[in-house]
This record gives sequence, C-alpha cells and structure tokens, in this order.
Amino acid sequence: MHVIIKLHAELRKAFGRKEVPISIDRAAATLADALDALLAIKAGDSHAARILAASTGPGATFATGAALNPAVVVLINDADYRLAGGLATPLHDGDAITLLPTIHGG
Repeated sequence: MHVIIKLHAELRKAFGRKEVPISIDRAAATLADALDALLAIKAGDSHAARILAASTGPGATFATGAALNPAVVVLINDADYRLAGGLATPLHDGDAITLLPTIHGG
C-alpha cells in the first residue's frame, strides 16, 4: 500500500521536503503504521519525533500506543483523523495524510 504524507511548518523543515511517499507492506495498514513509517525515515532524529509525538520514550511507536502531539493537525484525505477512528483509522492505497504542526519556534 502506498500513501502520501504532506508535511507543513516544522515537519517540512525536519524532513527537508513537503511530501513523503510511504510504502506499507500490510494490506490492513492504519494511520499509526504510516506515522511510524514516517518517523523510521528519520530514525535517530529526535527533533522530528518531538514534533509529532506527545511522548517519545525508548521504543515508543504509534502502533503500540504512543500519543500524537495534540498540537499537530492530522487530516486524512482532508478530513480530521479523529472523526475516522483516530490512530487506528484504516488507510487505503493512495490516501493523502496531511500533518500541520500548529506551534513552532520563534
């Protein structure tokens, strides 16, 4: 399955691009799986993890219960992810996930 993650503000700076294609090798992938795959691209970069996750303890993943930073607006195909099932929202091939951090450094 392939999805596109659109990055804005500090996440765009952290990843150095505005869109990141993500491939997930599972038919029943969720938003949590896509976010974990995104952070795996920047493994070892705590800045990206701090922007996206509310807690970044060792081994924490979204699929195993890490919380999303409430200051990040998350849309799946332009709809609020919380209305579709939160981090457990099933994804479909070609979905677009938008990540918009609402706070940033000054």
